[in-house]
Amino acid sequence: MLCSLALIPFEHVNDCFEKVLSTRPYIPNTEKFMDYFVGTYFEGSYDLTMWNHFNTKGTSRTNNNLEGYNYKLNTHLSIARSDIYKVISKFKIEEVDSSLKYIRALNNERPPPRKKLFIINDALLLNQNKMLLDNDITIDTFVKYTIQILDFSKLEKKLKDIDLDEASSDETESENSSSECDE
Repeated sequence: MLCSLALIPFEHVNDCFEKVLSTRPYIPNTEKFMDYFVGTYFEGSYDLTMWNHFNTKGTSRTNNNLEGYNYKLNTHLSIARSDIYKVISKFKIEEVDSSLKYIRALNNERPPPRKKLFIINDALLLNQNKMLLDNDITIDTFVKYTIQILDFSKLEKKLKDIDLDEASSDETESENSSSECDE
């Protein structure tokens, strides 16, 4: 429930956080984490308007570009202390990639499509935001659905199931067309 605080309306954040505090299970070091969370996000240097994204539409909710880039480098280099020539080669590839992205941006070309998982996730979230604003659902229901959206393991499974269904229907269509050609 704690992760959903960033996606609920401002006026409900404090009430929902109090529910989190009153219903949390005992897990070692929970107190330490909650003290950090309160000190950083409620009383610290990050204002609620900076980390709450209920009204964020069409803009990214994170600033994880650098984390994504680091992950990409780590997966391509694959070992902690790579050979210097391998690293230089990877940086050359990254330079070409960055240059192409820059040129495409200058020419107002569309960026590559987003992953299906993120598109589905955003559509679900926007729909739930609208339902909450229209008073079709309560804040508790909104939080429940938001937590499910943030559970990427379930969404990834659904996406794999959708991809498998599409692949099997494509195979069925190709089998049908090939059997028609055989006759």
